[in-house]
Amino acid sequence: MEKIDLKKLKKICQPKNITSRGVEHWFGPYYRKISLYITWILIHFKTLTPNTITTFGVLLGSLGGFLILIPNYLGIILFFLAFQLWALLDYVDGEVARATNRKSLSGPYIDLLGHFTIYFGIFTPIGLKINYLLNDYLFIILGLFLTFLGILIHIPEIAMNVILYKEKKEILFKGTEKSDNPIIAIYRALIGPIEISIITITLLLISPKLSVHNQSNLWLIFFGFYIFLFISSFLLSIYRSKKELDNTHI
Repeated sequence: MEKIDLKKLKKICQPKNITSRGVEHWFGPYYRKISLYITWILIHFKTLTPNTITTFGVLLGSLGGFLILIPNYLGIILFFLAFQLWALLDYVDGEVARATNRKSLSGPYIDLLGHFTIYFGIFTPIGLKINYLLNDYLFIILGLFLTFLGILIHIPEIAMNVILYKEKKEILFKGTEKSDNPIIAIYRALIGPIEISIITITLLLISPKLSVHNQSNLWLIFFGFYIFLFISSFLLSIYRSKKELDNTHI
């Protein structure tokens, strides 16, 4: 592959139509500064495909969270780093695909699988960790339940796009639209894996200073809050998907 400088690579990998998407996170501008250097390195490995990077990212997001089960601060640090790397790879795979012109539908498909499995990699190990700390199996159940809800919130939108594709025989998924509503911005931040991992780490650092009873209450509030958030998100997704279908002319 011919040599390419970072300035030119940025124009190819990070065009405005990509960085201005609704799905772009608030931390995107900061992470993309780092991801561009990683992309520049990886495009020199001809055998490394974007799908390979995506697959590794999915595995990291699905399994990296279990590093939190390592005792003491090491587990917390590795848990944090795992999701930081996952977030970077979520940018890098697309950038490598654009830089090497190796785009395929299987890439977004693998990436979509990651959106299902990421909550398994977050809430299941958190539930196991809190059970280990407080000896209460309820938190394992709550972790698994949140994993289920994390998968469930994607179903209405996917079902809508399947129906539209079957009727129009074309790919219609446009992604989440940008919104200036601060409530929506806060909501999107709260359900993001990076934000959840940061909140979790913060609570893990605070909770040892509390009594066992207060620790239990703290984590019940944490799990209860996300259960409420995910159920609300699921119901809202059903409403928005139905509205989109009703307004679509076949």
